[in-house]
Amino acid sequence: IADGILDAVSGLEPAKPPSNVPPDSTETVKTGLLTIESVPDEAEIYLDSRLVATTPAQRLRISVGSHTLILKKTGFADWVRELVVLEDSDLTLKATLEKDQP
Repeated sequence: IADGILDAVSGLEPAKPPSNVPPDSTETVKTGLLTIESVPDEAEIYLDSRLVATTPAQRLRISVGSHTLILKKTGFADWVRELVVLEDSDLTLKATLEKDQP
């Protein structure tokens, strides 16, 4: 049985790179930097629906383009902003979270 497994495996082709990625590509992703502070601290930072850090966050490397930024903290309303990151930009955002209304 072991020989049969080896024979079946030996017929497999090596994995091919994804067709949308050229082999030995030296293209780098264009990015900007984002620093985020909040009052109060320790708010969760969501970038395009993905948790990336908590405040304060220094010099997060973000891909160029449009993004949705949400800061969340229990007991406070979500702080939501749309932003456009430019290549080599260095942006600082300061958010003041408002307490939830009872």
